Amino acid sequence: AVIRSPSAAGGLSAIVVEHKLPECLQAILTEWRVRFGQSLYVCALSVLSGVLQAEPSSHATILATGLPECVLKRIVAGDNPIGAALSAHCSALNAIAIHNDGLEMVQESHAVPALIQSMRYRPRSTVPPVHTPNPSSVGKLMLELCRHHPTLYKEAVVAVLDIVKGISGGVGSASSSSSSSSSSSSS
Repeated sequence: AVIRSPSAAGGLSAIVVEHKLPECLQAILTEWRVRFGQSLYVCALSVLSGVLQAEPSSHATILATGLPECVLKRIVAGDNPIGAALSAHCSALNAIAIHNDGLEMVQESHAVPALIQSMRYRPRSTVPPVHTPNPSSVGKLMLELCRHHPTLYKEAVVAVLDIVKGISGGVGSASSSSSSSSSSSSS
């Protein structure tokens, strides 16, 4: 038997569409809580990222299926296994944004700040996380995303600064009140 590469057989796009991969991945992403679980959710994101990065010519075909929009909606709505999927979401955003159409989708959806905010706000879930990624590794992935797609940088930085302001808000107000009370007692 002769094994042909996807390029020789009409491209990966033809294989993806013929085998209904986008529909299967979309079903996993939308029904992960009920039918598939968080491990398959993460796997579906990894498959999407792998296909988009391995065969950039499949990008238009996959965009047309609505699968990238499904991923972006899951991120923005927070309907995803946050702890388990952070790294996979960063990779998926990077893969979706490879071409200008995908980059525009990512920008318009505001998925980057939503993903960053999801690290701060963890909704209660009936599904325990498979693993919680190291914040440093997620930060590196977000930096990689912004390095490849500089137009996403400002939105990401603003989201991170909002988190830092929220964290330091309590610390700053306590230190400013103690310094004002110490200055009033010294006079």
